[in-house]
Amino acid sequence: MIKKIELTNFRQFPKLILDINSKYVIINGKNACGKTTVLEAINYASITKSHRTNNNKEIIKYNENYAVSKIKDDSNEYKIVISNSGKMVSVNNQEIKKLSLYIGRLITIFFSPNDLKIITGSPQIRRSFFNESISVISPSYLHNINQYNKLLDERNACLKDLDLNSDKTYLHVLNEQITEYAIKILEAREKLVSEINEEINDIHKNLNECEKIELIYNKSIEKEKYLLMLLEKEKTDILSHTTNYGPHRDDFTFLINGYDSKSYASQGQTRSIVLSLKLLMCKIIYKHKNQYPVLLLDDVLSELDEVRQNNLLRLISNYGQTFITVTDVNLIKNDILKKYQLINLDKELN
Repeated sequence: MIKKIELTNFRQFPKLILDINSKYVIINGKNACGKTTVLEAINYASITKSHRTNNNKEIIKYNENYAVSKIKDDSNEYKIVISNSGKMVSVNNQEIKKLSLYIGRLITIFFSPNDLKIITGSPQIRRSFFNESISVISPSYLHNINQYNKLLDERNACLKDLDLNSDKTYLHVLNEQITEYAIKILEAREKLVSEINEEINDIHKNLNECEKIELIYNKSIEKEKYLLMLLEKEKTDILSHTTNYGPHRDDFTFLINGYDSKSYASQGQTRSIVLSLKLLMCKIIYKHKNQYPVLLLDDVLSELDEVRQNNLLRLISNYGQTFITVTDVNLIKNDILKKYQLINLDKELN
């Protein structure tokens, strides 16, 4: 359980220290006071990325040279320092050189309105979500993705030097190497998709939703024929100078009552699907890691009716530590509110 949050030059905060004494925490405050930033900082200390930007400089307070997110839980202190030269992570003041050895220690699940892009956005957004989710469950997956991407770069560079009459010996060597990692990636994705389909509708119903949800993994190459397909598509790849098939081109489709949710789901339905997915990932991580992740819910209550709000709050009481941001605590019933530590960010900043 997180016990302390300490931010330095992290976005608008020159210094912010929050002592946490509850499993359930509500961060209250006006719009633009930094509620989302607090959750972002926790998540950043977990996965070393921001859900809001790919530019680390945006995280550093204006006119400062660095930013720090330091999170203390029951056992460890996690620290990430962001500067113009990059990122440095440490656990208990011991620097961790490889991010693959750091990610997965402080585990979080973040829900924000921006996550609706998991449904509505590009295939790259969906692939990133599943890659990050599986990496938490299985550190070897992150290694496999990294190796696959390195070989993919080599294969693409090789393709740029070839024409249809060139000697393709080296390309065929790369085909065999990349196939090894591609199959491992496909198998891990297939396994997670299966786990999601087994339970997502149970959670969806608990949120008072009645639609049937199903996740489809759209593979560009089946694993049983992977190497053969690379050979069959060789001409296309050489002419286009790029690898057109593989895990880097795969996509995922969420069906709602049998229809593609990207085209047919309303914004409210999309929100419920993504929220169900995030809550389910908490359960799946617990099954694999024997610990619940810290659940970070940003502005999750504002677009839910009272029944769905209360169903959600009661549902997450079965999970691990939870942080929720709200602009109005009156949205929450008193019998539920009394279980939470209430942090008024407006007062903390005065």
